Amino acid sequence: MNATSAVTKLCIEQLLKQTFGNLSKCYKHHHKGTTTDDYLDKFCAAVKGNNDPTIVDHFDIIRRNLSVENRGLTDEQLKNSPTSVIILGTTYAFRTIQSLEKDSVTLAIQNLADSAYWAGVAMASTGVEKAYLHTVQETQKSTKREAGKSGAQGRNEIYEPIRDYAYELVRMGGTTSGTKKWKSRQHAVSAIQDKVFAHAKARGIFMKGENSSNDNSLKGGVHVSRTIDGWLKKMPDAEEYFPKKAK
Repeated sequence: MNATSAVTKLCIEQLLKQTFGNLSKCYKHHHKGTTTDDYLDKFCAAVKGNNDPTIVDHFDIIRRNLSVENRGLTDEQLKNSPTSVIILGTTYAFRTIQSLEKDSVTLAIQNLADSAYWAGVAMASTGVEKAYLHTVQETQKSTKREAGKSGAQGRNEIYEPIRDYAYELVRMGGTTSGTKKWKSRQHAVSAIQDKVFAHAKARGIFMKGENSSNDNSLKGGVHVSRTIDGWLKKMPDAEEYFPKKAK
């Protein structure tokens, strides 16, 4: 790890500590009589155990952390719950830690930004849906601004966090028994494209070829597949995960 990366990781860790502190304050405010230890030892432990970085839908993340009897609550019922936003902030905080452990600094920064945002929402006692819509709208505006940049540089900046997410899914390992390799690069593309598309859409980022179908397997069609295939072809450690083509 170079000196710049080491300094960046140190900054992330310091900001993460502050974010956990803000979330703890919100938790104690909305759960009268609780302590910081209650938040860290009980609430955080439960959220960490329920964390699945492949899940990006906010309400799905929230429901994973609810008791069985409360998982049937509607999105409408969860929208204005202070606990919902604390769950989201804590979840992305743990995803930041996971990214740091994998030396994925770019993804760690993205997860930290999400965690800090939801911590801010919790501090302001803003509901999930209102904050989520605001996030998407602001991201879409940013995407349009970035699209005005010249050539590949602008596109690269827009899609970099989505590409890094695709890399993370690949690095979780393929299904070839006993190895972390995938059967082929196309096999990986087919397996992860729905999750990548959902991850982009959750952040208001448009992937070329998107249509209105509710079937994720059809969204984006060949355009999304082709884009992801291009990313995986240039993946720095691709040889560790995909078999070499016979010459």
